Amino acid sequence: MSDGAFLPNPIPSEAAIRLPNLTASSLKQVFEALRQGEDVQAHPFLELLWLRQYTAFDITSTGPVPSIILFDALSGVVTMCLEKLRSIYELPSLSVNLTAREAMMDLARVAQTGNRLLMGGSAVFYRYIRYDLDWQMEQISQYLGQSGRTTRRFMNDFWGMLVKILIQLEANALGIVLNFPLHHI
Repeated sequence: MSDGAFLPNPIPSEAAIRLPNLTASSLKQVFEALRQGEDVQAHPFLELLWLRQYTAFDITSTGPVPSIILFDALSGVVTMCLEKLRSIYELPSLSVNLTAREAMMDLARVAQTGNRLLMGGSAVFYRYIRYDLDWQMEQISQYLGQSGRTTRRFMNDFWGMLVKILIQLEANALGIVLNFPLHHI
């Protein structure tokens, strides 16, 4: 499967669905804030209906609950996308229990696929979800055998795909039918 075949058609007009500043940049920013342990209680993503339906907890509460729920939900979407991509190349399922050495070897296997989205998504996973590894972007790029610039470009492709998936999830929660298919959800 080519990389382009995995990307859906362009997103619908803003009039079709109202979302809080849901862009690749805002998605990256919220992951960075979560990685740094910043307070996200007032983050507009917490207004998303699909997120409210995702949990039984009050995401407007004070304390760590909104951050935990947001991290859990978003990391679940990232993991779902990566599992789909990994299955195409018969790679083993992701694990948050891999040692640093095992994670390095995993990135080397991912790099062998040549799939931009898989490499970008894996960089997102190991940077923002496996934050316990405390890897810098330079390290992740090295393990992928890519330059930092190329790795960031691959990550941007993955962020863009995630935005489209989140739009689909929100549209589903709102009962809106979108005009573009996302077969990978």
